Amino acid sequence: MGSSIDITDRKVTEGLLERYRLLSEESSDVIWFVKPDGSFVDVNRAATETYGYSRDEFLQMNLRDIRHPETLKNLADQIDQANNKGTHFETTHVRKDGTAFPAEVKSNGGDFGGERLIMSIVRDISDRKSTEKELLESEERRLMAEEAGNVGIWDWDLVRGRTYWSETMWQFYGEKPSDINPDEKYWSSHLHPNDRERVRTHLLDVVESEEEVFRDEFRIVRQDGAIRWMEAKARVTRDKTGRATRVCGVNLDITDRKETEERVRLSEYQLRVVTNAVPALISYVDSKERYRFVNHKYIEWFGRRPDELIGKKVKEIVGTAAYREMKPRIDEALSGIESTFETVLTYKNAGTRYVHVSLVPDIGIDGSVHGYYSLTHDLTDLKRSEDLLRSSEERMGMFMESFTDYAIFSMDSEGKIDSWNRGAEITFGYEHAEAIGMSGDMIFTPEDIEHGVPEKEKQTARKKGRASDERWHLRKDGSRFFASGVLMPLYLGKELSGYAKIASDLTDKKRQAEELQRAHDQLELRVKERTSELADTNLALVKEMEEREVAERQRIDLLRRLVSSQEFERRRIARDLHDQLGQRLTALRLKIASLKDSSPSDAEFATRVQRLQDIAERLDSEVSFLAWELRPSALDDLGLVDAIGAFVNEWSKHYEIPADFYSANLSGQRLNRDAETHLYRISQEALNNIAKHARPSQVTVILEKRGDDVILIIEDDGLGFVPVAEKLPSESGKGLGLVGMRERASLVGGSVEIESAPGKGTTIYVKVPFTV
Repeated sequence: MGSSIDITDRKVTEGLLERYRLLSEESSDVIWFVKPDGSFVDVNRAATETYGYSRDEFLQMNLRDIRHPETLKNLADQIDQANNKGTHFETTHVRKDGTAFPAEVKSNGGDFGGERLIMSIVRDISDRKSTEKELLESEERRLMAEEAGNVGIWDWDLVRGRTYWSETMWQFYGEKPSDINPDEKYWSSHLHPNDRERVRTHLLDVVESEEEVFRDEFRIVRQDGAIRWMEAKARVTRDKTGRATRVCGVNLDITDRKETEERVRLSEYQLRVVTNAVPALISYVDSKERYRFVNHKYIEWFGRRPDELIGKKVKEIVGTAAYREMKPRIDEALSGIESTFETVLTYKNAGTRYVHVSLVPDIGIDGSVHGYYSLTHDLTDLKRSEDLLRSSEERMGMFMESFTDYAIFSMDSEGKIDSWNRGAEITFGYEHAEAIGMSGDMIFTPEDIEHGVPEKEKQTARKKGRASDERWHLRKDGSRFFASGVLMPLYLGKELSGYAKIASDLTDKKRQAEELQRAHDQLELRVKERTSELADTNLALVKEMEEREVAERQRIDLLRRLVSSQEFERRRIARDLHDQLGQRLTALRLKIASLKDSSPSDAEFATRVQRLQDIAERLDSEVSFLAWELRPSALDDLGLVDAIGAFVNEWSKHYEIPADFYSANLSGQRLNRDAETHLYRISQEALNNIAKHARPSQVTVILEKRGDDVILIIEDDGLGFVPVAEKLPSESGKGLGLVGMRERASLVGGSVEIESAPGKGTTIYVKVPFTV
């Protein structure tokens, strides 16, 4: 089963658009299309040759990029005039190599395929400008005529009644140079009747100024009857009464440009006529889903004129039911994806219809989507008669011509070719005119013909409805190629009317498949070899990883034992200091106090005894602090929070540095013994380093539980430093350092981070899992 769609009108529209482009390519003048913001949409070949930019470069540019900086102030007004009513002006443009040249621009705005664009025709007038300048500065007219090229120069002395024409002027009028004085009557008679009075008025009528510049476009009628368009620029000199006394100027033949403009205007008109004549809904919808262009078909469907639909939302026009089905496709189009679908839609005011809808996104040069073009065909009647439409030769021909990658041709019931598409020309090498009327057997190889392959294909097609094959075929030049094809019978009613064949060249694919297979085999071999190498390497790597894992476990175990030994020794030394040295110092203090009581009258002796007593008290305090630092009893008895809080308080008093301690979410909770010990030692090491190096004015210690972790933060506002990955700054390398802190944290599954900068203070951030 299959179906065909009548796309004649769409093809006509596409053909006109293509012809529109071809017209500009044939012109020797520069022609381009720009958006109202000045960005280029398309340029012709003359533009790339004149300016030196490629077409792709143009499409990334704006009018500002080719205008001379001194002319940019007028650009916005000129674009606005062109977009609204058209404009004609002269300006200065700049080529890619930086050279500037005077340019004449004629621009008009219009709707092109639902989008507002400005078409401009541009001409390099460097020669004309040079000629005009010389004309106004010199009386050597013949020398100027030789230098002017295709620019005609003329000078009319009304007082003397004499006129000078350059040789180019005579060529313009289709006559040979002669001694005849081309006076007013002579040149006036050559002006087109519709332009004659206007030109005479500009040249000869009395005006207030004594001198003026005349510029106009007009037609002349040559002696042979041909009509040519002229562009003239002249200097008119008048006496005090305003009567013209002398007119001198230059003429330029602009017939080709005028013809190009007329062809473009006619193509635009034809495009509008065709769009309105196409029996399908054609519209342009912006990114906000509002109609910006609709054709006259909308009157028949929705009962509204096109101008009543502009600015309305799609949902408002098609109705809620149809919009609900179309919305996903509209979203695809507005995201830059072309969408084509067939479905049954129930329209507001238009009823239920089977439609074929194409939504084509309008993507700008910058990649943004401005809207989409919509083409909707009513296939309701088509669906009811698709069997009849399937046999239509006209639609078959259009279908065939739309493909160039496939050879598609048809034959009559006798096997004579009666249609031959472009793809068949490319594939088999026969032009359309050559192939028509020839036997379809010409594409088969001699051995296939000898074995009756063509006739067998036809028999299979008639019996099964189609005949598929993959075989070698023959081109016009005798070369052979491998092709895949299918032959189908064509019936008009129940009567066989011919055959249709579709074939595609598989030579490159077959060759690529063979090369791909060879490459695949080679790759398989290399993969096997490489796999073997990788297996050996992987085995060695696994062994090395196992060895490293064992070494790491041994290192961690050794570190744990070392730390445990350190803590044990700290506890023993702290106990000895407290029990033995502390008692002796207490006894010493009592002995010194008794000495003071033994000689109360000797002041000098009392002073010395007091000094000894102070030293003894300080020694006692230092020993007590040292014993407490080595192993505080609060850590064993009260837990981590109270131990660190007490240490911060004692440390602050001992070093006379203000310090604050905060704790949260740990009230009444104890960590396991190792975790508490390591966190305490980390805080102790950090605070001691601060006392030695930081010189802070304030220290803050925070201990809190966050989720499943315990966080310890030690922060100061001291000197700070540039963090070194290996260790914290310590005096002569003593102390745990950053490595010791990190190792202690890692022993309980934690981590240590440090932030510091010179003059910005230091923050140590410790995180360990909460374990009991």
